[in-house]
Amino acid sequence: MAWRAARLTANPVRRLIGRLQFEARYARWLKAHAPTPAHLAEMRAEAEAMADGPLISVITPVYDVDERWLRACIGSVRSQLYPRWELCLVDDASPRPHVARVLAEEARGDSRIRFQRSERNGGIVAASNAALAMAQGEYVALLDHDDELAPEALLQVARRIRADPALDLIYSDEDKLDRSGHRHGAFFKPDWSPELLLSMNYVSHLGVYRRRLIEDVGRFRPGFEGSQDYDLVLRVTERSDRIAHVPEVLYHWRQITGSAAASTHAKPYAYEAARRALQEAVARRGEPAEVLQLKAGRYRVRYAIQGDPTVSVIIPTKDHPQLLAACLASLDRTCSGRSLEILVVDNGSTDPDALRLLEGVARRHRVIRDPSPFNWSALNNRAARVATGDFLLFLNDDVEALVPGWLDALLEQAQRPGIGAAGAKLLFANGDVQHAGLVLGLGGPAGHVFTGSPGDQPLYFDLAGVVREVSAVTGACMLVSRVLFEEVGGFDERLPVAYNDVDFCLRVLERGKRNVFTGHATLMHRESASRGYFHRAGDRSEIERRWGKRLDRDPWFNPNLSRLHPAPLPALGS
Repeated sequence: MAWRAARLTANPVRRLIGRLQFEARYARWLKAHAPTPAHLAEMRAEAEAMADGPLISVITPVYDVDERWLRACIGSVRSQLYPRWELCLVDDASPRPHVARVLAEEARGDSRIRFQRSERNGGIVAASNAALAMAQGEYVALLDHDDELAPEALLQVARRIRADPALDLIYSDEDKLDRSGHRHGAFFKPDWSPELLLSMNYVSHLGVYRRRLIEDVGRFRPGFEGSQDYDLVLRVTERSDRIAHVPEVLYHWRQITGSAAASTHAKPYAYEAARRALQEAVARRGEPAEVLQLKAGRYRVRYAIQGDPTVSVIIPTKDHPQLLAACLASLDRTCSGRSLEILVVDNGSTDPDALRLLEGVARRHRVIRDPSPFNWSALNNRAARVATGDFLLFLNDDVEALVPGWLDALLEQAQRPGIGAAGAKLLFANGDVQHAGLVLGLGGPAGHVFTGSPGDQPLYFDLAGVVREVSAVTGACMLVSRVLFEEVGGFDERLPVAYNDVDFCLRVLERGKRNVFTGHATLMHRESASRGYFHRAGDRSEIERRWGKRLDRDPWFNPNLSRLHPAPLPALGS
């Protein structure tokens, strides 16, 4: 762990540089993607032709907000290209008189704007429910009183509903607005990711819900002020999986004094409310778990491990005894209390030191001798056939566990009925990220995201430090139930070197399971230290032949981000 102390001073600088680079790219991206007059005219004509489109009720609780931000908020609704909207405003007994005056003036200027004033201040939940009671639309959009919608926001939502009238929830990407109107901090989100939702309220802005479903789940609940929308989306998505993501920046979150967008310390009560909402959610779902707040807006659901499962650890190796010795020692050091069965698959070692080490290992663990030509898939499959554990942990011999708890973090995920393969956060020896999930089509058939980023920094919206769905995880450290591994058919031995883990994970997805990455399991990976970097051209052509267009669109990687090459931080596309 010495690398960590040595890099503490460097990482904040690298993170700042990375953030500035991203913001510069975002500014260029905004300029390149600004709608032209011709495009605006096309969208306006499309919107006007949607006479039978859904009525969308925008609900906005209002309390004591500055007039300029309130005017800008309402103006962004009035500027919508899509005309079939109504704006339901509730003044929650604001002490400053301009609020009621502005709402009255705006309502007189547009019949689609309606407002009411509460006699006393009831809080954001009461005001939101009052606005909801005013709504007449089939769908409800949530808008804070100092934020803004992009002009095409409701049109994009209406398009999705027209394409699929069964949708119950639509959400979009978002960014932030500073006091001068400068846009920054873009969050390009994944498609529907229920595990990520348990780590953070990534849906948030813009969220549009079927009104009847909000009513069915009990509206906004008192006691969750500040995170009432988080509590709502958790309950709604327990009732429906008819969810669509619009990968467009349709919502601008205002950064002003006192707002959560400006400071995570602005509303500490909201984060505790979110934790309680998550705790209730997992209880409703019948999953014994404890919810921890990691920091403002970030959470960890720690599931209770059921029973005392045995984990069969399968480690292919050849020569390089120092790597295998370090790997095995780290298991002893960090996995006490867990039932482990360790199977070392020797792929024809000839180094005398390696042979002596294997003799010693054989006195404690099972050593399988297989001198055939290197085929990673075949080596692991052979060991899996004789393994007796409830779970199989595929572990490269150049991986070293750092601290206790990593195996439990993987096990608590892999034991859940809906989860397939679980993968860990792997760091290079210098502390940079090597693996934080695989993205389809990134730099080839699949690539590692965040590779080369400082491993002790939160990175892009903390996605390298939480639990989230991914298309695939690396076979260098992959945990899966033995039953599922056998059902899927193990690793494909026609992929002896590369992409065998990706192929396996895609077959897991085909069975309706979800692969997850957890940032709560961290290990060190001296990548390719034992075999070197070697990707057969045949492996690439085989996986491309097999999966074809499936590799063109990763649902958990936003299409606005570049897939040209793996990058330390997400790069924007053209």
